[in-house]
Amino acid sequence: MTTLITFLGLGPKDCKTGKHRYETVSYYLPDEPDRQVETAYVAQAISELEKVGTIHVLATQTAWNTHGEKLRQRLNAGMELHAHIIPDGKDEQQLREQFRILREALQQARKAQTLLFDITHGFRIQSFFAAAVLAVMQAAGDLPEDTRILYGAFEAAPKPEDGALKQVPIWELTTFLNMQQTAFGIATFLQTGHAENLLQALEKEAKQLRKRAINKQRQSFPASNSLIKALERFSQDLSTLRLPHLMRGVNKEASSAERLVKAISNYQEEACDKDHPALVPLLDDLKEMTEKLVIDAFASEERSRAMKHLMALYLRFHRYLEAAAVAREEIVNLMATGDAIEPATANFDKDARHVAERQTTTESDIRGRLDVRNDLLHCAMRKNPMPADKIMKHTKSLIELTGAMGLRHPRTIFVTRHAGAREWARRQGLVVDEVVAHLEPEEVRAGDLVIGTLPVHLVAEINRRGGRYKHLTLDIPPKHRGRELSADDMEKFGAGLEEFRVVSQAVHREK
Repeated sequence: MTTLITFLGLGPKDCKTGKHRYETVSYYLPDEPDRQVETAYVAQAISELEKVGTIHVLATQTAWNTHGEKLRQRLNAGMELHAHIIPDGKDEQQLREQFRILREALQQARKAQTLLFDITHGFRIQSFFAAAVLAVMQAAGDLPEDTRILYGAFEAAPKPEDGALKQVPIWELTTFLNMQQTAFGIATFLQTGHAENLLQALEKEAKQLRKRAINKQRQSFPASNSLIKALERFSQDLSTLRLPHLMRGVNKEASSAERLVKAISNYQEEACDKDHPALVPLLDDLKEMTEKLVIDAFASEERSRAMKHLMALYLRFHRYLEAAAVAREEIVNLMATGDAIEPATANFDKDARHVAERQTTTESDIRGRLDVRNDLLHCAMRKNPMPADKIMKHTKSLIELTGAMGLRHPRTIFVTRHAGAREWARRQGLVVDEVVAHLEPEEVRAGDLVIGTLPVHLVAEINRRGGRYKHLTLDIPPKHRGRELSADDMEKFGAGLEEFRVVSQAVHREK
C-alpha cells in the first residue's frame, strides 16, 4: 500500500475574482514524461502517477473549506482521504501544534509499504517542520523503508506556448532524506564506534541507486557497495578487538582499516562531489579516524602510535573494557621481543608472548593498574568491586602507563668483572649503557639486553622479565683457563656473542 502525506494551502489569489485558487497544470514524473496528469492539485497528480491508496492532507481550516471538497471529488473512487486540520501558525503555541499534528499524521502512515511526502504546498515553515519530524522518526526507526520526498517544481517548468498548459515536473528529493540519514549514521559511528545506522543508510541508498540504474537514470554505484562491505568488516573487527585484522591485515590481505580508508576515498570521489557534497567534512573525519590505525607491522614504532589512537577511540566511545584490553596488550608488546609482538604470522612466538605476559604480573605498578581490566571482565561480581567512576579513572591511568613505558629506552647491560672484556667490547663497537660486576634480575625491564656469562637460572629470569640475553662465548685453551684475559687474548680465542632464550620448567622429584 502506498500512502501520501501532502499539504494544502489557499493558493494564489485570482486578481479578477478575488478568490484563491491553484493553477491547472500538467504534472509529470521526470522518469516518465509521457504520463501526465492535468489538475490544479498536485496531490491528485501524485495519487494517479504513483497509484496511491491513502492520502493524509494537512491544511488550515480555511484552506480545507476552500479546496477540500474539490480535491475529494477529483480523487479516484475508493481513495481513502484523511484531513488533518492545523492552526494558522500565528504564534509559537500554534507552531508547536502544527508540529504535533504533522507527527501524528506520519505516525498513522508509518506502517505503509511506501510513504510519499509531498512538500509542494508547504507554507512558511511547514517544510522545515516536515524535515524535522522526518529526522526524528527516521532516527527512531519509525519510517517505512521506502520513504520518498516529492516536490512539484513550478520554477522548473518552461514557459508554455499560447493556450498550452504549463508542464510541471514532480521532482524526487529523497536523496536529501538519505543524506540526512547518512549524516546521522556517520555521526553515530564517530561517537560510538557502532556502524549499524550508517550501514542501513548506505544500503538504502545502494538499493535506490540500483533501482535508478534499472530505469537508466544513472549507472550503477560500485563505490557505495564497496563502502558497505569495507565498513561492515571494519566495524566487526573494531567490536570484537581483532587487532591484527583491524590494523595490519592477516594472510597477506589488507587490514580492514586500510580497506575502509580506500573505500571512503572512492565514495567521496564518485558520490559526494555530485550527490552529497554536504557529507564531505563528516567523511573526512571518518577517514582521519580510520587511517591512523593502519600499520605495516606490529613490531614497529608506528604500532605504538596506532595503539594509542585506538585506546583513545575506545575511551571516546565510552567502551572502557575494550580500552583496557588494548592497553593491556600494548603493555605486553612493550615487554616483549619482536617475535612475540607480530600476531597472526608463522613466526609468532607463543612462548615468548607468555613470558612477556608473566612479566606484567611481576611489575607492581603494572599489576595494580591491570586489575581494572579484571574488574571489567568479571562485571564487578567480586568481593570489593570498583565503582564506575574509579573504573573510568583507572582505565585512563592504565592507558597513560603505556605512554610512559613507551618513552623508556631499553638498556644494554654488560655483566663482567674483567677489564679485558670491557676493552674487547669497546673494540667491537658495542654500545653499552651500563657495566656491572653482578646483576640483580629484578632490575631488568622489558626490552633490556643483557650480555655476559651468566648461569641458566639467571638467564631464564631475564627472559621471563621480557629481557634478552647474549652469551659471551670463546674457546679458551686449557693452559689459559683461570687466568685474566686481555682484549687481545679474547680476539685470539674467537670471542663472540650468541643470543639465548631459556624457559624454566618445574621438575617433580620423587620422594
